Amino acid sequence: MGSEMCIRDRNNNLLRGGYYAVMLAMGLYNLMLFFAIRDRTYFLYSTFVLSFLFFHMNFEGSAFGYFWPEQPHWNKVMMPLSFAITQFFFSLFLPRILELKKYAPSSWLLYRIYTPVTVLFMVLAFVAPYYFSVSLQNLINSVVAVYTLIVAIRVWRLGHKPARLFTLAWITFIIGTILSLIHISEPTRRTPIS
Repeated sequence: MGSEMCIRDRNNNLLRGGYYAVMLAMGLYNLMLFFAIRDRTYFLYSTFVLSFLFFHMNFEGSAFGYFWPEQPHWNKVMMPLSFAITQFFFSLFLPRILELKKYAPSSWLLYRIYTPVTVLFMVLAFVAPYYFSVSLQNLINSVVAVYTLIVAIRVWRLGHKPARLFTLAWITFIIGTILSLIHISEPTRRTPIS
């Protein structure tokens, strides 16, 4: 039983390390593309990917282990803060990749409004109770995730080719998030997909 747990932990650490490496490589590669061709979309994508990596490290606990193991109180701040930072960069990246100003001006305006909301979430990470801050972000960002899917499909149907790839990636992301939440909420019921 103990050796099975050690093998499972080792395999989990290998998968996690591989995931971190891929995300880091994607973020740095797009950052290099930004410096090479000066297209701001690559910079925004890079900041989104790297901030999401940091959020995920906070979510599953390795940021605590690697960056502030002697400061457990930071976890109550870093989880909602890293989520808000990720959403901030997402709110800047999405309108650019989908060219919302051109294809969906009212959606572009909504994401422009959403950007300062993410800054408010950053402030709340420091001053509001953890449960309130995380619950509020989860509620607002669940609505934003669904709205993003609707907007991406609409822009795809209007003929913007990058919207097709974004939509497929976003659907994959939503499915992965749901499976992850199922995995966390019911740790005794493991299935091959969760």
